[in-house]
Amino acid sequence: MATRSGTPLQDFGAQSPGLESDTSYAAVHLLQKDENLDASDQKFLLSSDIDGPPEAAEGIVTDWRKIALKVLLSLVGFVTLTFLIEHFANDAVTRWSKAFINKIGMPGLFIGVFLFDGLPQPFTYVPLIFMAVKGGVSKLAVFATCMMASYSAALCGYMAGSFLRGPDWGRQLFAILEEKYPQAPDLMRRKGAIGVLLAAMLPVPLAAATWTAGFFSVDVPSFLVAALGRCPKIAVFVALSTGPAAEHAGS
Repeated sequence: MATRSGTPLQDFGAQSPGLESDTSYAAVHLLQKDENLDASDQKFLLSSDIDGPPEAAEGIVTDWRKIALKVLLSLVGFVTLTFLIEHFANDAVTRWSKAFINKIGMPGLFIGVFLFDGLPQPFTYVPLIFMAVKGGVSKLAVFATCMMASYSAALCGYMAGSFLRGPDWGRQLFAILEEKYPQAPDLMRRKGAIGVLLAAMLPVPLAAATWTAGFFSVDVPSFLVAALGRCPKIAVFVALSTGPAAEHAGS
C-alpha cells in the first residue's frame, strides 16, 4: 500500500543512490499499476507532481518558446548554409559529397542515422542527409533510408530504456540521462506517447525520448505510432537539400 508518506517510493529511490530525484517520475508509473491506492492519495500525489505550481506552468511555456526558437533557427541556418554553398562552393562540396557517399554507400547512411538517433548525444545527422542528396542519391532513397534507420533506432531505444529499469546501475545511468535531458522525462510524464511524438519532431535527441519512454513503460502500440514523428523532420531536411552541381549531375 503506497501512502502519502511514500514508503514504497522511497524504497525505489533507495535501491539506487542518487535517484531520489527520480521518485516523483516513478510515482506516476507506479500509481498507474497500484489499484489499491485511495482516490485521495492518488489525487494528492498526481496533482502535486504533474500539475505543479503556476511558476512551473510558466516555465513550461518558456521552454516551449525556446524549443520553437531552436526549430526556427535550425531551419534558417540550414537554408542559409545551403544558399552559401550553392553560390560559393557548389562544385567542391559536390565532389566531396559524391566521394563520401560512394565510400559509405546506403548501408553507411543507414548506420550513421541509426547511431545518431539511437544513442543519447547532442549531434545531428542532417549533414549526412545533405551530403547524400548533394552526392547524387535520389531524395526518395535518402528519405526512405533515413526514416527506416531512425525508426529502428527508436525501437532499440525503447528496449534499452526498458532494460535500464532493472539493475541498479541502469537506474543510475537513467538518472544521468535525465539530468542531461530533463525535457524528455517531463514530456513522458505529462504526455506519454504524445511526448515521444513531440520530441521526434523537435530538436531534441530522439534517444533521450525513446529511452525514457521505455523506462516509464509507455504504451507500446502508441509508441510505435509516435516513433513515426521523425518522418516530417527528415522529409523537411531532405526537401531543403539541393542536388549535385550541374556538371556533376550525370557523372
